Amino acid sequence: MLEKARITTLDDGESRYRMVLKAPDGLGLTWNLRTELGAGPLALLKLRNFTLPTKIFLNEGAAGYAQNGAFE
Repeated sequence: MLEKARITTLDDGESRYRMVLKAPDGLGLTWNLRTELGAGPLALLKLRNFTLPTKIFLNEGAAGYAQNGAFE
């Protein structure tokens, strides 16, 4: 749906956007968004089909550990 949205800039034209689109049931949806990305809300399209890895920074054979709050 995002690729079909009508995007207009608000105020300064660099960080605030209005996104308007029609929902599958025909109702109009409007969002006012603020972003720090140069592409605005359309930058979200780059995240399509993105998935987080199941493991991050774990070596094979390394056991996980819990920290009790104390830091040494």
